[in-house]
Amino acid sequence: MPEVQASNAVEWLEEQRVKDRKLLAAMHEQLAGLETAQRQLLARVAEFEADLQKARAAAVQSTKVPELLDQLRVEIGQILDGVEQRRSKAERESEKHRLQDRDLVNGQLADLFKTRGGAARDG
Repeated sequence: MPEVQASNAVEWLEEQRVKDRKLLAAMHEQLAGLETAQRQLLARVAEFEADLQKARAAAVQSTKVPELLDQLRVEIGQILDGVEQRRSKAERESEKHRLQDRDLVNGQLADLFKTRGGAARDG
């Protein structure tokens, strides 16, 4: 009987070894699947981190927009002041030339009247 028990024990152990090998193979497959899933998740995390960095950079830039607009307003104001100064100077120069031309014409008319007046008296 002990031989039968030993034989049964060996058979049982052999069955357990086969089951354990199958279980171990299934666990290896499951581990490989989990490793693949882990790599995919790590890649997605890296993508999310890159997107987060872009969002942070955009947020920083969006806080600079009001500052940039204020600076642009100042620069446009300076440009408009410069244009107004040049326009005003050109207007003064134009008025100066107009007065000079008027004085010249008045002088020529005065000379003409003197010449005609003198010619009328001489004649």
